[in-house]
Amino acid sequence: MKTKIIFILTGLLLLVVPGVLSELSAQEKVIDKSGKKPDWVSGIEPNYLIESGKGATLDEAKTQALTRVKDNIVNSVAVKVSSSTELSTSEIRQGEKYNVSGSYAEVIKTKTANLPAIKGISENKVSEFYWEKIQNKKSGLVVCYYHVKYPFSQADLDQIIFEYNEALRRMREQLEAAIAGLDDLTQVEAIIERLTTLRHLSKQLEDENKAIAATNIGKLEDLLKNLQIQQTVCEQGALKYFLVYGNRRFTTSQNPKTKSNCASNFRQQSVGDTMEVRYDHQGCRSQVTNTISLEYRFESRPVKAEFQLASTFTSSNLKISEGAQFVIIEQDYTTITQYKIVLPVLMQSNETVELKNVTITFSKRPMLTFNNVSGQTLSPGLNSLELTGDFPLQKSNYTFENYEIVLISGSITYTNLKTNSTSAYKFYNEKVAVMGQ
Repeated sequence: MKTKIIFILTGLLLLVVPGVLSELSAQEKVIDKSGKKPDWVSGIEPNYLIESGKGATLDEAKTQALTRVKDNIVNSVAVKVSSSTELSTSEIRQGEKYNVSGSYAEVIKTKTANLPAIKGISENKVSEFYWEKIQNKKSGLVVCYYHVKYPFSQADLDQIIFEYNEALRRMREQLEAAIAGLDDLTQVEAIIERLTTLRHLSKQLEDENKAIAATNIGKLEDLLKNLQIQQTVCEQGALKYFLVYGNRRFTTSQNPKTKSNCASNFRQQSVGDTMEVRYDHQGCRSQVTNTISLEYRFESRPVKAEFQLASTFTSSNLKISEGAQFVIIEQDYTTITQYKIVLPVLMQSNETVELKNVTITFSKRPMLTFNNVSGQTLSPGLNSLELTGDFPLQKSNYTFENYEIVLISGSITYTNLKTNSTSAYKFYNEKVAVMGQ
């Protein structure tokens, strides 16, 4: 077999196309063919591409021939476009080198191969074909050759170049739209949307346009990486804050993940660029450090902060004073059948509240709920709140050593009779004296 070089003149474009010529040697013979060998197999036809392929099977040879047609057209576009634009660039962003230097023609080939006209090259568009099977007399090896005559004119080439330039123009317009007004964006979700668009475009762009996309990708990624939560106001029941980057403020439709050692029932709201978390604070005490933490996640990047509430927090109107008692009134060998818990409760405001229920938990023991206090009231000053158990207790769980410091925690749910608002006061690790065991 010998290699043939076909020169095709289309307009001002000269294509040099390496092909395969099935010229027999003395050791070879044709054992099958599609018909009489046409003259175009070894010649040149205006407005046609003549290509050949070889393989162990006819299908393999045909596929190679069609691939050569596609490569020929792609190369033609690359030569035509790069003849007017030869570029070689090198990008640098944040110390990382992006190597896009090299032949601009290779870039064009890659992009041209994805155009619909190129992807549409197929067997059913072949004008004529010819194939033959050749066997080596000595080895018996059979090789198939497949020749195609594919219509392709200067007008076809110009159309593909037009489609290529149109696709490039659209991408440049998308790039311009993606970077327009970036410094004016104030919503994090809008920034992430632009960033996603730029990343997609960057994979398709080259030359200075790719460098522009990379620069702006770096800018937006740096913004998301360095967003901070900045507190403005922290008052009883509310924390107000901004999302900031430098001197710019941002908003988000996302609600933060919120945690606190004492606050609960978090509610998120926003007014302009000021965001606010409102919370119930009945479980917070002025004797300990009270904190609230906020965490957002933007593109899997955490943006979080913790704020101390103690400096601006005021304690509940209720307070457990010293002198709490757990009084065992009646018991047998296994069960405490009658008992009461006495809580000295100080009402610190000039208001009266009505009790709903009380919960008590001795350390590492089940919670006890007292609903039988409903309707009782606490008045301003010191109140003695008696909780009478109407359910038995397992004696082994509530027997304490004489030296043991017994602690209780719990909550008092009440309604303010003046404002008709219901709240829950939580207390922790209050000492209680055990009587009658």
